[in-house]
Amino acid sequence: MNRFIRGLLSAASLFVIGVASAFALDVNKASLEDLQTIKGVGPVIAERIVTERRKGAFKNDDDLKARVPGVGDVVAGNIRQGTVKASADKAAAGKAKSAGNVREQARGKVTEVKDKPAKSDKPAKLAKAVKDAKAGSK
Repeated sequence: MNRFIRGLLSAASLFVIGVASAFALDVNKASLEDLQTIKGVGPVIAERIVTERRKGAFKNDDDLKARVPGVGDVVAGNIRQGTVKASADKAAAGKAKSAGNVREQARGKVTEVKDKPAKSDKPAKLAKAVKDAKAGSK
């Protein structure tokens, strides 16, 4: 039984690590725009990272902090963990909204949904009135 629980906990740990790394940003491959979505990284620091990266790939967080002025423990941690700015969250929400994400709309997370106008029955009534008028005039 203990063996089973240890195996289950080990699998759960690997899953959590895998999910966390899936959201982390690879500073050696990220575009200037991607870098700017990270909390604490603006256009200046993003440009410094890209410029320094051209000289050689970053080996780890300490290498990044040593080579790029303005990157300290907090920013390096945000890059490693993929902590995005609130504006990046809003942009992602806008993309989900514009893509018509049905699940998000069904859950009520998208507040503004453009409904199609209801079809009017005026053309049908008009056609019937014209038909009746023609039938009555004969």
